[in-house]
Amino acid sequence: MKGTHHGNLDDHDRRRVRGFAAAYVFLVIMVVAFNMRRIADFLEAEAEESRRENPQAPPVQRARDRKYANPYTATLPGGAPDEVELARRREKKAEGARRKAELRATSRTPLRT
Repeated sequence: MKGTHHGNLDDHDRRRVRGFAAAYVFLVIMVVAFNMRRIADFLEAEAEESRRENPQAPPVQRARDRKYANPYTATLPGGAPDEVELARRREKKAEGARRKAELRATSRTPLRT
C-alpha cells in the first residue's frame, strides 16, 4: 500500500487536507482502492488459470449456419467450403477478366485498370 505506483500512502503531499477526519477519509478511500485492485488481480489470475485448464471450445454456430448453405461466405452446413460455389465465383471472375481484355483489345482509347 505504500508503493509509489498504487496509492502511495507514505507520501503526505498526496493528501494535503486539514484535520484528522479528512485524512481518515482519504486513508479509507486508498485502502478500498487497494483491496479492489487485489480482488481484481485475484479474479484475473483465476480466470487465466481456468483458461489454461480448459481450452476454449469452438464457437457455437447459429442454426442458420448449421442447417443451410451460406452463399455469402460460400460455406455449407458445418462450415465446410462449398466447392461448387467457389468454382462458380472463379469462373465469373475469369469471365470478367476475359471481357475486360476483349474491350481493351477493341477499344481505341486505353482503359484504366
